[in-house]
Amino acid sequence: MFWPLSHHRPPADDGGLREKVPAAARREAERKTGPRFWRRLRDGSQPEPVPSHLGTVEDPEAEKVGICCSGGGIRSAAFCLGALQSLQEEGELRRAAYLAAVSGGSYIAGALSMVALSKGGAAAGNSNPDLFAEKKPFAPGSPEEQYLRNRSSYMAPTMGEKIYLGWRMLLGLLFNLVFIAAPLVGLTLVFTGLLYAPLVPGLAGACGQTQTGCIANGPPWFSIVPLAFLGLALVLGMASLLFRWGEQKWERRFAVWAVRTLLLAVGLALALIALPHLVDWMEGATSKGETVQPSAGGQTGQTAGAALIALIAGVFAQVAHMLSSKEATEGLGRARKAFGKLGKGARLALAYLAAALAGPVLLIAVVALTLATGLGQADSPGRIDVGLILAGAAVLAVFLFVYGLADLTAWSLHPFYKRRLASAFALKRIAASELTEEERKHVEAVAGRPGDPDYAGIAVERDFDKSVLLSKTALNEGTTPEWPTLLVCAAANVSDPGATPPGRRVTSFTFSSQTMGGPLVGAVPTEEMEKLFIDPDRSSPRYLRKGQRRTLFERAADNSRKHRRRDMTLPAVIAMSGAAISPSMGKMTRRPLTFLMALANVRLGVWVPNPRWLGDWNEDEVLHSRSLRPRPSYLLRELFGLNEIGAKYLYVTDGGHYENLGLVELLRRGCTEVYCFDASGVGQHQADYGALGEAIALARSELGVEIEFDEDPKELEPDKKTHLAEKDFVKGTIRYPDGPDGVLIYVRNAMTAKAPWDARAHQIEDPRFPHNSTVDQLYTDQKFEAYRVLGQRAGEEAVEAMFSA
Repeated sequence: MFWPLSHHRPPADDGGLREKVPAAARREAERKTGPRFWRRLRDGSQPEPVPSHLGTVEDPEAEKVGICCSGGGIRSAAFCLGALQSLQEEGELRRAAYLAAVSGGSYIAGALSMVALSKGGAAAGNSNPDLFAEKKPFAPGSPEEQYLRNRSSYMAPTMGEKIYLGWRMLLGLLFNLVFIAAPLVGLTLVFTGLLYAPLVPGLAGACGQTQTGCIANGPPWFSIVPLAFLGLALVLGMASLLFRWGEQKWERRFAVWAVRTLLLAVGLALALIALPHLVDWMEGATSKGETVQPSAGGQTGQTAGAALIALIAGVFAQVAHMLSSKEATEGLGRARKAFGKLGKGARLALAYLAAALAGPVLLIAVVALTLATGLGQADSPGRIDVGLILAGAAVLAVFLFVYGLADLTAWSLHPFYKRRLASAFALKRIAASELTEEERKHVEAVAGRPGDPDYAGIAVERDFDKSVLLSKTALNEGTTPEWPTLLVCAAANVSDPGATPPGRRVTSFTFSSQTMGGPLVGAVPTEEMEKLFIDPDRSSPRYLRKGQRRTLFERAADNSRKHRRRDMTLPAVIAMSGAAISPSMGKMTRRPLTFLMALANVRLGVWVPNPRWLGDWNEDEVLHSRSLRPRPSYLLRELFGLNEIGAKYLYVTDGGHYENLGLVELLRRGCTEVYCFDASGVGQHQADYGALGEAIALARSELGVEIEFDEDPKELEPDKKTHLAEKDFVKGTIRYPDGPDGVLIYVRNAMTAKAPWDARAHQIEDPRFPHNSTVDQLYTDQKFEAYRVLGQRAGEEAVEAMFSA
């Protein structure tokens, strides 16, 4: 069956979002209504968030077709590949206005779009359009399908790459820990030399090896100051509690400052009372264990370098002793037995509590070990130690140097993830005669083809260093006018109170060739963002000065923008759409784990320029900045989950953290004939409607759109004995508040009696199929093909159902 292209194809340039929700207007509204700096400091006032845009951004129209592909890693990519192949064969892909995709669905939707991108042909780095006459992009048996099939284990296909993946994760973890600990170590050494060594002489030198031992007693004001601030916090709190003020603002001020003073009192108590006594305990434990302290006393004139080396040696000595002591081993054994006797809920609560405390306790331990070892190196107890101050200053200087050069995203997992995705999905189809010499050698070594290589063309990976910019991926104009606008669906995390409903802490953030942004943050033209951050006006007098001679600083900024180009490409935004594991994950965020995940460098999310700030970054600022990238200080925001809607950068993660189908984005743009392919994660032999239910609830609350099913979705559930479902799709009705009703064909990756025999045979071999865990991203050809053919058959039935509807 083939449907001819309708004479009326509704426009789909994604312009409604940026026209109805302009980012500049939202930024201006916050400026006018938001409190000034001094008021925020005085009252703790926060800007009142501009509400999210409710309702559709494009009018619903008849024959406006939308296709969405769910998240789910390579499982969803394989299933949706088969489905899109069917829709392409039946002509529905040509009719579609929008193709929305999340996470794994965006892998294949983006790959299909990159292969179909043929403007300028091979000379422009794109596909050769003449080769599509025989086989359409990603058609069954096409060169790119074979290329992807051979790389379905894309994340780490070889043993060497598996080792590198583990090694890179370890290096990122170590760098992250050192980067966070370095300023703490430097500041602790400085304060040790300035404060603790002269004022707590009983802890300085080799006190643990003396007969009198260590004494943690400092001057009386060490105890008086924290108590004074605690008393002030008590007074302020009582003032807000007991008195009835004539104006509410005074009650608020007293409450805000009571909390601030209490936190200050706790910090001072930790620094002046708890830390010295913790060092006292550690020194005593070390002396009992006969661990040798690094020699220190009497070594006057010690250099900063020697002090730093001694510090590191001392820290390792302390850690080794604490982990190997008999008391520690016995205590861990008792704790393990007690933990096993608790109920499931209690174990989970304790696990979250331990995770929440692990990060802060680790950093406190670093400070305590640094303080203990620094005091052990003190030259003259009772006096200011210049050596420790110089050592601390040296650590801080190195940290500040690295801070100025570091790219927060560079040592996260995002660059590796993006590169691996590009190696399998960022493709183009060209004739063998159009290969460059480098590409020819690679193809001959990896995927050489006998016979006439120009018959169907050959699939090769696009140049990663010159990946196509997002604005250049428009396929609904030029050589391929009959192609849907690709919507890569991600999520922007938001922590501002009142900006999002409780429990969500996230908003939609989509990328397309012409628009980037969302209904809460606002939207801007993609090309304008790229032009500002990647390619400023080189004819500007600010850029070409003094006979086109630029300073070293300006050349460094220009070079940095070349690297930033990779952050605005289609492979980059696909990787953001699939950033499933991050410290902040919208509605899936586990607050007790946020600090620990950021500390352990478990970070796939990316800090993306906030569209609201586009007008504030002028050309002069861009040209004179090194890179206009998020500073490493944003790592603190990741540690504490501080994702302000008005910050210069937004933390963008997996689209499933907002909505895992992409269905809401199609409804937001008024689609009335919708195909929804859902291969999101479920349990073994189970059908999970969580993603569908969430999309229906969001469509109602944010758009005013109702979805009613004509059939019972329970027909998609597999039988517990046969593991087969009655159907793999159901039909529903989309009811817009102002516009024509629409049709929804919801397709699930379910096994039915009509499923191809090879897929059923694979289920016998692997009972988890077709619901393999999303954690599994290393697919064999058998598993990849089973999902693909299951999606292909489901796509055929979905087209028939839409035709009958």
